[in-house]
Amino acid sequence: MASKLAEIGQRLHAYRIGAGLSANDVADRLSVSRATVYRLESHGIDRIGLLERVASLLGVSLETLLGVGVEYIASAVTYFERLRQLESGCARIFVAFAPVFSLLTSAEYDEALRASLMEQCTGEIAGRPGPQIVGELMDILMRRKAAFQQAAPNVTVVLSAADIMQYARFGMAAADSSQTDQRAKRSVAARELEVLARHIAHPPIGIQIGILFEPLPSTGFALIRRDGRQVVVTSPFRLAPPLNIQRGIAMISEAPEAVKLYSRLASDLWSGATTGADARDFVLSQAHRA
Repeated sequence: MASKLAEIGQRLHAYRIGAGLSANDVADRLSVSRATVYRLESHGIDRIGLLERVASLLGVSLETLLGVGVEYIASAVTYFERLRQLESGCARIFVAFAPVFSLLTSAEYDEALRASLMEQCTGEIAGRPGPQIVGELMDILMRRKAAFQQAAPNVTVVLSAADIMQYARFGMAAADSSQTDQRAKRSVAARELEVLARHIAHPPIGIQIGILFEPLPSTGFALIRRDGRQVVVTSPFRLAPPLNIQRGIAMISEAPEAVKLYSRLASDLWSGATTGADARDFVLSQAHRA
């Protein structure tokens, strides 16, 4: 019971920051103290009336806060905070994403990501300043990466060969970037692909990486095993080209049918992936062309 309540508190925190609300904002609107808000986020909410008020304030369903059924997420900030929470203390992760695995990227990539998102998100996103959202998101990503490196769960990663080729060709450059900017971003891409090649050749303990030469699903997904449960996460939000933190609906589900189908898909993708020296050589060949 305590763990379920704690998960409600985690969802409250994720949806609060995704809505751009401070603890003071929530406290004022609920007529409670800021300390009470932090306690609710740490220990959860066990009163249905208060749950309903919080759900209404955050613009989500009661079922979403309770974790009943599918959790739908329209905010990249909320999504990556929920992902960070789910990964915390997990035993195993399967990830199918684009040209890089964001939890193993270099500091140079992370800074390039921040700069590119700032260039892309100069206006508003869901009524909030884009640069503010980018700052919040990058803070979450850095905490997520630090926690991952400390916990070191077993991870299987399938990356897209087509996306790697595209990344090598353009880096994170926008279509209207100057030639100088494009060259600089291709150089960053080349160095990051060399980092990826080293991870493939000498993977950190518990990590295996494969390259798929067939098309990956258009929406990235992850399977996360924790506390004897499996969770399916699907997301249109991307931290690699083409970047997207602006639009889309991510989903989180523990439904047995979803877990079964995505587990089968994960197995099929991994069985078709190229690994070892062949995968490393392909990535290095693209790095040299960047």
